[in-house]
Amino acid sequence: METLANPAARPPPPGAVPVEAAVPVEALKNIGATSAAWLRALGVETRADLVRLGPVFVYLLLRHRFPGRGIGLLMLYALEGALTGQPWTALDPDTRARLRAEAHGAALDTRYSGDAAGT
Repeated sequence: METLANPAARPPPPGAVPVEAAVPVEALKNIGATSAAWLRALGVETRADLVRLGPVFVYLLLRHRFPGRGIGLLMLYALEGALTGQPWTALDPDTRARLRAEAHGAALDTRYSGDAAGT
């Protein structure tokens, strides 16, 4: 009976979006007005969108969609920090190294996956 008396104790209904998932990108840590505009141009409008796509994939999309805008590793760290709720400067060296390796590996995969196989 405690669940009925306390609505906060009830489990969310199936398919419900957690409250924090609906947070707009401009409200996330490390994301300013320009970054939010770029993210929205990609269709990344909420924290849930960023979670679904992942910071590495979004970073690579940003670099592809906005070449020459100076989107570098700091953006990758900012996206990770936005998901973890910490300033990008607080990311530990192991996390930064993992992100760099994932981004490099993913960039190589997309760059060479089709033509080299003859597809």
